[in-house]
Amino acid sequence: MIQQRTGLTLDPYFSASKIRWVLNNVDGAREKAENGELLFGTIDSYLIWKLTEGREHKTDATNASRTMLYNIETNQWDQDLLDLFCVPVKMLPQVCDNSSDFGHTELLGGKINIGGVAGDQQSALIGQCCFDIGEVKSTYGTGCFMMINTGDEILKSSNKLLSIGKRTFLKKNYMAQFMGIYVLPYDSISGYISSYKSLTEYIDALSSFSMVSLVLTESGNNSKFLQNLSIADSLSP
Repeated sequence: MIQQRTGLTLDPYFSASKIRWVLNNVDGAREKAENGELLFGTIDSYLIWKLTEGREHKTDATNASRTMLYNIETNQWDQDLLDLFCVPVKMLPQVCDNSSDFGHTELLGGKINIGGVAGDQQSALIGQCCFDIGEVKSTYGTGCFMMINTGDEILKSSNKLLSIGKRTFLKKNYMAQFMGIYVLPYDSISGYISSYKSLTEYIDALSSFSMVSLVLTESGNNSKFLQNLSIADSLSP
């Protein structure tokens, strides 16, 4: 149900289980949430709340679709998922299109309207002008994030690819893959480097890089799947 409705895999990386933990483990949190006195939002919601001095509690679909509570088919918070994670809907921000009225701020010397919100990777897709179906961008920061414009079709992956919400001003859906900073999946099909150990030995042998340290690590619960995952597999829907 989670992947079918949200486009995401069940993972504590997303917000839903974290909200539930707070509500179940912080004294008074659930009662305040049910009374609308405790709110939840992603970083954009927090900034909007602060900039509007508490007048607006809003988000956009790209950020909402990363909470594991947002139905990307119906473009609204999913009541079944809210019930599953025991999250009161009163906590959640109003979901808007990317190009919408998110309120205004008067903190910078005058009235300034907030007219657009988008998640970082989705905004990068727009910034790289991937407006047509099939166009792909790959950006590098915390990891390597590759994202493809799939038009109005929401793809359902069996290889841990993720689908993102579609209420952008382009009215598109996107299929996203977090490729991370891992080397082993590439090695498994290249045959050049057989393991992490051989990679470190190779780096150590490069005298011109004697001042460079390579730290190999893994990320989160998904890391256990990496050794059996090739690039070819991961890029298949």
